[in-house]
Amino acid sequence: MQNYADKIEMLVSLKEQLTVKEASLTDLEVKSESAEEADIETLEAEAEEVSKSITDLRDQITELDAEIKEIEDAQAAATEATAKRKTTFKKENEKMSNYLETVKAANDWVQMIGETNHRGEFHAKWTAHLEEKGITGDDIFMPRPVLDRIKDFFADYSGVLNYVSSNPNYVMEVDEQTLRAFATGRLTDTTTKVEQNFKFGSFVINAGEIYSLIRMGYAQHKLDQATGGRMYAYVIDQLMKSVVRGVERALLVGTDATLAPYIKAIATETNTDLFSVKPIDLTATSFSFQEVDALVEGIELILAQGAPVVICSKATAGKFRRAKDADGNWYNTNHMAPVRNGVNEILGLTFIVYDFMTDDDLIAFASGSYLLIGDAPTNPDFLTQYDILPDNRGTYEVVGLVGGSLVEYKAATVFEAP
Repeated sequence: MQNYADKIEMLVSLKEQLTVKEASLTDLEVKSESAEEADIETLEAEAEEVSKSITDLRDQITELDAEIKEIEDAQAAATEATAKRKTTFKKENEKMSNYLETVKAANDWVQMIGETNHRGEFHAKWTAHLEEKGITGDDIFMPRPVLDRIKDFFADYSGVLNYVSSNPNYVMEVDEQTLRAFATGRLTDTTTKVEQNFKFGSFVINAGEIYSLIRMGYAQHKLDQATGGRMYAYVIDQLMKSVVRGVERALLVGTDATLAPYIKAIATETNTDLFSVKPIDLTATSFSFQEVDALVEGIELILAQGAPVVICSKATAGKFRRAKDADGNWYNTNHMAPVRNGVNEILGLTFIVYDFMTDDDLIAFASGSYLLIGDAPTNPDFLTQYDILPDNRGTYEVVGLVGGSLVEYKAATVFEAP
């Protein structure tokens, strides 16, 4: 799954290749005009082969041009929609009835938190404040800019959570078919039908609590008023990010023992029906056919449906991007493109790079074969509380109940040192 930048880079490369091929064809045509009769057949065969390559390159360029235009059209539509939203939001800010839509409401919210001693007092004062502006109703309370700060972090999310499946239940029993079954036919009505063999495994996934919280003191709230609630906005952003990163790390490598019973890591899975193991040596300073072949063989051990997704460190991904075959040729046309955290296209595969993956970590799984249950990590609960005791601090917490596991037969490969 190439992104826009990768497609542009690929288009430039294809056009460069096309220019070289067209020049080569012109050169062959010139040679044919003055060639001996015995050489003409060979030159014509070479010209025909080059012409085929040119046709293929032009087809690829046409197809890539269409894909890039589709992305650009979508980006233009999104930009237009954003501009319309900003215009609408500006108009609504001018109306007192839409007070909760305004940035001023968010700043008033932060200021009032700093001026009250506990949650009950804040709730009463904020409700009275809204009533003065003609705003009532139990479902109308938090300013939209505050809510937007919670939601905006996920607008451009690009990570492993885009490649898992989800279910809102907090407990699930999963049935797993561990034997490939095939239907059969019958030649005549008198032939006895053979009963199909099935082999099912079953296990339960439970959701457990995952949270991130921070406490801001009374003085911090007072100081934050002078900046229009910038610290408050930063706190919310960081809490949301930490929950998402916690789930990502838990389902991939499982370094948090408190989450291990609920979010089962692919790297430490013990049910051998769900994964395979493939030896690979990742210690070389640069990768060649040997490492690439081991990676491909490991991915071929995955039997679950879904495109393979490879997870590793930036260093490991970089070595795969700059790998060469036995003849010293680059495997990747964009071998000099830097690897970035997040999604990368390498060897025709989706690589996702995380800073918590060590250079010894390498796993692959089929997209959609890992199931997250419970609250979506991108939409947890947001809780606030402000009490004068014991230490006069406001508590802000993002929390949800989340569980997860691989749920398909041979859904992943864990690569290990030989």
